[in-house]
Amino acid sequence: MSSPLSARQRQIVCRIARGEKVATIALSLGVSPSTAATHARLALRKLGVRTRAALAGEWPRLSPIVHQSIDSESCGCARTPLPTPAVPLSAGEREVLALISLGASNAEAARARGTSPRTIANQVASILAKLGAPTRVAAAAWLGSSSPLDAASDRAVA
Repeated sequence: MSSPLSARQRQIVCRIARGEKVATIALSLGVSPSTAATHARLALRKLGVRTRAALAGEWPRLSPIVHQSIDSESCGCARTPLPTPAVPLSAGEREVLALISLGASNAEAARARGTSPRTIANQVASILAKLGAPTRVAAAAWLGSSSPLDAASDRAVA
């Protein structure tokens, strides 16, 4: 059985899983940002993933599907995880990170936690700073490359 993704979609998905921004991916592949975004959108739909952050968070499960006909080295997707943060994440930050890795927006995470979207935005900023992650996708990739943080990742996002 072959991968459900085209070769270009596999390249883009692998780079998203590493936490790269679509504009950076487009530049490195020599395509327009619009083309890269379209490939990303189609690939996420084929994989049944809602967001780029969810893709990064679910990468351990999705990687075998993406790499059915290629290896991770040939698509440039070998991941270097972010280091363990010097300052540990709080329980609330761990829960927010788990929700982000499921693809939750700030508003969805706020509803799930019974707090305001602004509180979630502040926690996301704190998570990014502690992890040294440039984006939510990179933070979700860190979670996907480390052991599960807590049971929050088992929750469904409303």
